[in-house]
Amino acid sequence: NNQYYKLYEPEGTESDPYLIVTVADLNALADRVNAGAPCTGKYFTLVNDLVYDNSSANYVPVGNDSDNPFDATFDGQGHTISGIVMDATTTNQGLFGVIDANGMVKNLTLADSRFNDLRYLGGIAVHNYGKVVNCHVKSSVTCTFDDYLFQVGGIIGYNHDTGLVAGCTAAADLNASGSGSSSDIGGVVGFNQGQVKDCLFYGTSVQGGTKNYGAIVGNDSSDENAMDNNFHTSLSVKAIGASTAGEPSYNLAGKAEYAETWDFLPPG
Repeated sequence: NNQYYKLYEPEGTESDPYLIVTVADLNALADRVNAGAPCTGKYFTLVNDLVYDNSSANYVPVGNDSDNPFDATFDGQGHTISGIVMDATTTNQGLFGVIDANGMVKNLTLADSRFNDLRYLGGIAVHNYGKVVNCHVKSSVTCTFDDYLFQVGGIIGYNHDTGLVAGCTAAADLNASGSGSSSDIGGVVGFNQGQVKDCLFYGTSVQGGTKNYGAIVGNDSSDENAMDNNFHTSLSVKAIGASTAGEPSYNLAGKAEYAETWDFLPPG
């Protein structure tokens, strides 16, 4: 199979990483990781923008559960992945399902993608135990969901106690409906126990959550000072069914404005 050959011909080291050249290569990586193939300590580099076809349920996350997490390094090199569509057939929705404590995803952008009728979502990853650095989710990414949603974030759904989210920006459209129990909905991170720093949410709204929702994180139980230098632009934050915007049930956990002198801005 040519796609496996291209993906696994290099050594997979930092100086000789496995190259992700096509959509088929990324799909092959997901297939292998999700089947339990070891990738601990390996390096993967994206060398092109990847465009999926916007067809229904066209993507399966890399490291789709805790039994088969992604525990390698994925460097997007500033490239963009777009055209992904996921629906209720997949519980964990995002580019990556679970990033292990040994894993890192960096320098990657997600655009023009749709996540529908989900329960757990992170644009870059659902669960992060490792490092997510300099990753971005554009405003062309939409997330629509109904009842019983938990841990939904523009970048990460659940940032665990060993997790780091740094230098990331999100503008994903997070919209909920329905009357079911829902919680932990955040512009950058849904539920946070780790570190979140130097991040920006510049979307227009976070609508969702009967409790615990906010512009940066929906819910935070991290140590003191684990969140630092995070910002959001003006936006509407409201609960499911609310007719007007209001103060969320959890603190916005970020400064309401960011200075023009701040040296970190979203790409494009």
